[in-house]
Amino acid sequence: MRKKDRLGKMKTAMHFVINKLGPKDRLSIVKFSEEAERLCSLLSVTPANKPHLMNIVDSLQVIDPTNIRDGLETALGALARRRITGGRVASIFLLSDGDENIGHATNVDVSDVPVYTFGFGTDFDPKVLDEIARRSKGGTFNFVDDGENMTEPFSQILGGLLSIVVQDLKLIVSPQPGDSILEDVDSRLYQQTRDDNSGAVIVHFGDLFAGEIRRVIAHIRLPAVGQKKNATAIVAQCSYRYYRQPFYSRRLPVPMRRTPTGSADPSRTMPGGLRTERARRQHVTFLDEVRTMADGGDLHGAQGKLVEARNDIAHEQSNPMIDFLRATLDKLMALITSPGQHAGFRAYLRSLRTSHDRERVAATGDVKGVRLFETRHTSAFRGQAKRFEK
Repeated sequence: MRKKDRLGKMKTAMHFVINKLGPKDRLSIVKFSEEAERLCSLLSVTPANKPHLMNIVDSLQVIDPTNIRDGLETALGALARRRITGGRVASIFLLSDGDENIGHATNVDVSDVPVYTFGFGTDFDPKVLDEIARRSKGGTFNFVDDGENMTEPFSQILGGLLSIVVQDLKLIVSPQPGDSILEDVDSRLYQQTRDDNSGAVIVHFGDLFAGEIRRVIAHIRLPAVGQKKNATAIVAQCSYRYYRQPFYSRRLPVPMRRTPTGSADPSRTMPGGLRTERARRQHVTFLDEVRTMADGGDLHGAQGKLVEARNDIAHEQSNPMIDFLRATLDKLMALITSPGQHAGFRAYLRSLRTSHDRERVAATGDVKGVRLFETRHTSAFRGQAKRFEK
């Protein structure tokens, strides 16, 4: 935190967070070095408490050892001791710029709470912060380069958290007996369970920011038919909570026209939105392969895989998502071919990949002015963060 005034930038970002929270919000601050210490209990962010929270932030100093595990466990303990939990949204922001040299933070169970991790600069191991976010309930790994301020990355997530519209969102995808067999639902990072009796798959999305969209691709097997008929491919339904109350959407059947001779060429009949989504998922598969090669030290192979990924979407029709995929591949290629940028390449790659898997905004650096999965609220808070920095 001594380098590039990272501590000062972090304090500015925390001032922004405290300013944006209100009396209905609660905040606790945990510092960690060789061991962790909770500097205050969960305090309501009232006008009277804000100066106290600001003073706690301003008093923070740099101490070298990095025990991320103890810091994470202390934060989880603060949440576990809450007396009022019904209808409340709880999250953890984990900030670090160094390699953990005490403990193993990835062994901590964070499956019941979103953990948004922020890695500053290029002196930390992105694998640790990425794995913590991926194992949490909806968190993202955010990479903040030394050339950027820290307030904007914080503001994006904060804007989303303060705009949550539903909690504990689940999607139930069911086959139609006699018409289809549900083989698989591709939900990327989101956990899923299967009902062995009905064959239905339940995808657990957690909390949803206002304006966010979640996409899955269902793979179904269709029995042969002897004549033309109308069939139901799958039936979809959502459940969620809002202010403690459970809600269920209506059941949505997805119709399909069956013929005994099969279907037309998929490349001719595939809707544009599905084609783009399949291209995005193939892009993420390439990113997974690039990450594996880069982590193994095979940068030449990783560069070749980036070229392959660029060629793969070369034939796709231009639209905002496809243009973004091309722009990110260009940035990854620039990083991997630039001397001294390999650490930034690995961090950027992981934050980008987790953002895709979550379908949630994350700090990955500006890519030709385009940000993935941005919503009206995350964008508005970024604008406020810019003005706050000035």
